[in-house]
Amino acid sequence: MQYSPSVDPLAAAADLRARGEPFVMATVVRAVAPTSAKPGDKAVLTDAGLLVGWIGGSCAEPIVRRTAETALLDGECRLLRITPDQSVPSGDDGTGRSVHRMECYSGGELEIYIEPFLAQPRLLVFGNSPVARALCNLGKMMGYAVTSVDLSDRPQMGAEIDTVRSFKALPPTDATNAFAVVSTHGIFDEESLEAALQLQLPYVGFVTSKKRRDQVFASLRERNVSDADLARVQAPAGIDLGGRQPEEVALSVMAEIVSTRRRHGQVRRPEATRAAALVPAVVSEGTLVKLGEKKKASCCHAAAKPGA
Repeated sequence: MQYSPSVDPLAAAADLRARGEPFVMATVVRAVAPTSAKPGDKAVLTDAGLLVGWIGGSCAEPIVRRTAETALLDGECRLLRITPDQSVPSGDDGTGRSVHRMECYSGGELEIYIEPFLAQPRLLVFGNSPVARALCNLGKMMGYAVTSVDLSDRPQMGAEIDTVRSFKALPPTDATNAFAVVSTHGIFDEESLEAALQLQLPYVGFVTSKKRRDQVFASLRERNVSDADLARVQAPAGIDLGGRQPEEVALSVMAEIVSTRRRHGQVRRPEATRAAALVPAVVSEGTLVKLGEKKKASCCHAAAKPGA
């Protein structure tokens, strides 16, 4: 969508939500004349500086922009009171409102509700296995943008599951808000782990047994994957719930992802690097070459037990 001053902010919000991009909806809930903004006026603001809609001119907009940036960092809603009243101290007024001094001489007063909509978290599931399917289904139920990365020639796990068949087709990935699970069960284990590690995500899980993990890690060391990178892999993936069925294993893995996500928070990158946060997922040419060399050999690995 091409945004312009005439675009309905609700339409812009719907478009941003559909694309999984973060934004703030600012809504005027109270206005004391004289103000150019009226109750019900809305604007959409993004961390790229885009503003669609109207919540007041030079008196209110700078304050709303600064507050929107903070809201995108911590995910918290806010109620702003923008007033020319010099007797009212700035800051929290004790009622949940954040008071700000009017930065021009209109003489009016505004209250504006700031509501952040954070980027949808992304889940990359490598493999075509019962656990991989359960992870895709559970991830979708939990509100993740789920992509199945299946390098095999097996039938797609389901038309409802977004599937890519090569590393080059991986979707653009925000490295601050994406998580990867390798559940390949002996098919393309090394290639998938190497690709996942290159994305520099906060979580990379490997659904496997400890014995198979050691074999794969030894193979990755031969491919010049560092011990520091291997230390970032959760293997076996998942919180130990004693699960055996694919759905139970998927639950334990998603629990570990939730723990990682909430522990670190959805902290967005500083302004200097924010423009580069959302980039196409690129896997090195070397990984693709190795994939072609090892395809047949990798298919011969024994699959790990579902509950391993």
